[in-house]
Amino acid sequence: AIAANITQIQPIPAVDGSGNPLLQSDLLANAGAVFTAQTADTIANLMAQYMQTAGAATAILNFQQQVMVQGNSQPMYLVWQLIVDGSGRPRYGDAQLIPSAPNFVHAVYTSKAVAATLPPSLAYPQAGNVQWQQVNQQIQPLTAMQTINVNGAFDAPTADATATTYPAGCTQSGGQVSCDPDYGLKCLIDHTSDPYSAASPNPANPSDTGCPAVPINGYSDFKSLMNANGASAGFVDYVQSLAPQYTTSTDSSGNTIQTALVDVSVDTRTWSGGGYSNCPFTSSLYGNRTSPSLAIHINCTDAAGNSVLFQAIDAGDNNLWAGRTLYGYEVSPVPASFDNANVTILSANYANSRWGQTIWNGIANVSVSGGGSGNSSATYTNTGRIGYAVQSTANRYYVQSGGAYTLMGSVTNPTLAPTQNYSKTDTLPSGADSAGYAYLIIDPFHTTQTYDYRNDPVNLLPASDYLYVAPIVTQ
Repeated sequence: AIAANITQIQPIPAVDGSGNPLLQSDLLANAGAVFTAQTADTIANLMAQYMQTAGAATAILNFQQQVMVQGNSQPMYLVWQLIVDGSGRPRYGDAQLIPSAPNFVHAVYTSKAVAATLPPSLAYPQAGNVQWQQVNQQIQPLTAMQTINVNGAFDAPTADATATTYPAGCTQSGGQVSCDPDYGLKCLIDHTSDPYSAASPNPANPSDTGCPAVPINGYSDFKSLMNANGASAGFVDYVQSLAPQYTTSTDSSGNTIQTALVDVSVDTRTWSGGGYSNCPFTSSLYGNRTSPSLAIHINCTDAAGNSVLFQAIDAGDNNLWAGRTLYGYEVSPVPASFDNANVTILSANYANSRWGQTIWNGIANVSVSGGGSGNSSATYTNTGRIGYAVQSTANRYYVQSGGAYTLMGSVTNPTLAPTQNYSKTDTLPSGADSAGYAYLIIDPFHTTQTYDYRNDPVNLLPASDYLYVAPIVTQ
């Protein structure tokens, strides 16, 4: 709020020639002679000039003069108010006499929901609450702030543009749904602002049953709150849903593209499973006759039906059993890379004995340590952090006792939200090879799509927004 001395208004004559208090009617008549349409226009022009210089959307002049009134032993206050909107038009009424200094109520409503593109965990600390207190005309507190949980009842309504059902405050035209961004504010101030109800819904939209049913934990609307506290007017700060900050660009077709300001760090990429399943194996002796080991020959088939041969060597105990794991490597075809393999014995059967050693056959699974292709699905997991650049917008309104309101100003605060952790897992098709995923990540946001972060087709983020992408670790 900006305070300034725009002009001086002389005190209203409040005594007669002998210094005695005037009658109430005479006082109001004197005030009416001063606060004329001409006076209002003159002051409004001065205020409008200052508003333009200060970048203010609304200006309010509150005149207040303590007077004695004939027949009253206690002082009263002569008050008059002038509101100037953004186009310079004045709004005012007659001066009034009230028994005490004007009392105001200040309320803050904080939206519960966050924009659909942000995680719910970023909600404001007072999300969904109404906080209020009594204040003076400079909005300085006279009482402690009280909090009422209304569970986000007065958030702005939202709906998909092509939705077939949509909430109160939204309308459909030409197959497109649009919502009034001020609907929640209107209900917050005056719950009768929507004429429909559960007993008499909107014929054009049966979901529109009026403003939220009140009272909610004792709160009905701001108009009732002012009345209960004897306030002549009040101030409402409406904090809109937290939203991302965007940059605007134009594509090759001339279309405007909005891109959220965000940084992503892909801290780990893990490749597990995959490889070859249910591969038959046989064993033979390996080494010299006095101390032979077993050479296990595993014959697998890849996703294309081609034969792939692996070999593993046991630790010299010449014994195989279900569940045993051995280190191996790819033999044929000779791999270009990622030839190390882990062999897991599923079943092992005695075949015969030679040189006093047991020969085996059975079934095994093979996973290639480099995440190479195979005939079974691999699991791909990404974990990391997302840093959102967000903005909160709060609009301040001046509210008259009857519920009429005027925007006083708006404040938008850009900030960095706390970093959000994420974890995404995708089951990949059979035959997927980690070598082909060097630049592929799982969407950190709203899907499990896998894409090349250097050319993000899902979120349209530039590659520079991916601050770090970890190498793939296979298990």
